[in-house]
Amino acid sequence: MYNNLTKLRRGRPWLLLLALFAWLLPQTAAADWYVQRTYQYMVMLNGANTIRIKAPVYDEDQADHWVSNANLRVRWTDDNGTEQVKAVLNWGYDKATHGGHDNDKSELPVFFATEVGGSLDITQGNSSNHFTLKSNDGKVTRTIYENNDGETYELSALWRVPYDMLGKKLEFEWGVMVDYTAGFDLPLQGLSNTTIELPAAQDVITP
Repeated sequence: MYNNLTKLRRGRPWLLLLALFAWLLPQTAAADWYVQRTYQYMVMLNGANTIRIKAPVYDEDQADHWVSNANLRVRWTDDNGTEQVKAVLNWGYDKATHGGHDNDKSELPVFFATEVGGSLDITQGNSSNHFTLKSNDGKVTRTIYENNDGETYELSALWRVPYDMLGKKLEFEWGVMVDYTAGFDLPLQGLSNTTIELPAAQDVITP
């Protein structure tokens, strides 16, 4: 190993940096940071026409780590037999608005957007505050409040599914980018898809 690194250093320095990066990256990814714990990313049926979503946003323990840009997408086949894929929820730490991370505060700006019909009722972290998000709202920023541990932030949301999606099989897939405070973002590995079959809409009874 020593001889190989010596050759790299004398010949092509950029190769040495690449080799060191390749060695350090798995060490970083192996850390048990809050935003890396895949079991924290949850999507589940919550009643006949409501989907519950829960996900981390930020971990300020020691070196800060945060979700910089994440999507929970849904895939389904519409009434015309066409496959559709849309983002139920797009979110991330709004670093541009905040001007950089700051672990001295107990609140954090987070951006949100959605592409689907219906509406999302989003709870703003460890708080009773919540807001409604719809596709025509575009990208909005709201405050998320710190958990009781004084280190982590999370969001929860209820998606009220539109009527035309009732009775459909929905496949949810995560795409999460994590910022490691080192000038680069990496995709979070190991997140599993979730399939939910929504109950069919009840027949309308005419009096």
